[in-house]
Amino acid sequence: MKALFGLAVLAVGMSPVWAETFSHPCEQVYYDLHTKKEDSKFDLQYLLNCQNTFGESKTIKKAEAHKKALDDRLETIEKKLEQRIAIAKGEKPGKLVRTFSYEDMIGHEKNVFGDAIAHKVIEIDPDDDRHEYTFSDDKACRFFGYERATSSRVSSELFARSLKKYPNAPKSLLEYRKSGVFGLGKPEPKRYDFEQKRPYMYFSYFESLSCERNVVAGDEIEDFDIDIDQIRAQISAETDYPQADEDVLRILGLGRSAAEEVDDFEASYGESDDGDAWEAPAVEQDDFFIVVPQ
Repeated sequence: MKALFGLAVLAVGMSPVWAETFSHPCEQVYYDLHTKKEDSKFDLQYLLNCQNTFGESKTIKKAEAHKKALDDRLETIEKKLEQRIAIAKGEKPGKLVRTFSYEDMIGHEKNVFGDAIAHKVIEIDPDDDRHEYTFSDDKACRFFGYERATSSRVSSELFARSLKKYPNAPKSLLEYRKSGVFGLGKPEPKRYDFEQKRPYMYFSYFESLSCERNVVAGDEIEDFDIDIDQIRAQISAETDYPQADEDVLRILGLGRSAAEEVDDFEASYGESDDGDAWEAPAVEQDDFFIVVPQ
């Protein structure tokens, strides 16, 4: 009787607050438990006593279901994280994706002279005829040992004889142009050293390049630092966030919707608005990260 009397006094004393925010007496107790936690003046037994007296709240039942869905989502993310780390170590099959920055490309061991990688070259001959050659994203990725491109960012078009105006412009350029009649032969490398000679040509180059390749269990993978936080952020963006009514979010003290969480992720890692870029739904970063296991 003493416990019931205490609950009754609590209900009467706080009813104006409850009537303004919650529709069930025990929801105030539940809210207090989930927002104040250790500092709450209530405990789980108090909530159980309240529910035995006033009955179960539909909002609390929905809130408990939402909490379970959130826990299940976190468990799913952690399981996927373990899988993708295993892929990164070559222990499981999957796809490996790397984004090369400009510095990564000119410093790569296959790029012997540290040249910028050409995206397009337009040569003007003495008769003022234009000859245009393009180095595709996929070909650029294959140069670095990957199978295909997922995204790229290309520089603006530069005139080789005006590079003095651009102190950050490349000092040299590497192009792979197909040889033979109609360009049907094997691609051959061609270098332009602009410090030695500035030909009458226009060019653009890759500023960043995201490449992917398939890996199978046991593949030897080059050394890299596994960015756990970045992989987890990518998986989190791929994993549906449980939806909830406003009353459920309020009683749990969450205050943020799944849409807001997704907006924050896209604001941090979203697509470039550069008109010369095309983006796949992959997160761009300097290190390796895992996309989707096969």
